[in-house]
Amino acid sequence: EAVAHAVLFYSPTCGHCEYVITEVIPPLIDQYGKQFQIIGIDVSQEGGSAFYQAAIQRFAIPENRLGVPTLVINDETCIVGYREDEIRRVLQS
Repeated sequence: EAVAHAVLFYSPTCGHCEYVITEVIPPLIDQYGKQFQIIGIDVSQEGGSAFYQAAIQRFAIPENRLGVPTLVINDETCIVGYREDEIRRVLQS
């Protein structure tokens, strides 16, 4: 059973998003296996944009922190940016 459920909001034209998708997430999946489940939502699509707007409201993300990649873990933690150490810290807590 998964310990961490995550949603990654990304844009296919975002270099930081590509880094998270190709360099940060795969080692986490290797390390945590089935305990870490993640889905990606493309904010450049209408439905993805609507989900992202809802996340902004839900997590009260301030204007100066808006952007992708945005990672929501277990419906309680929201990480904006691509800091691998911060993502690992959240998963280990």
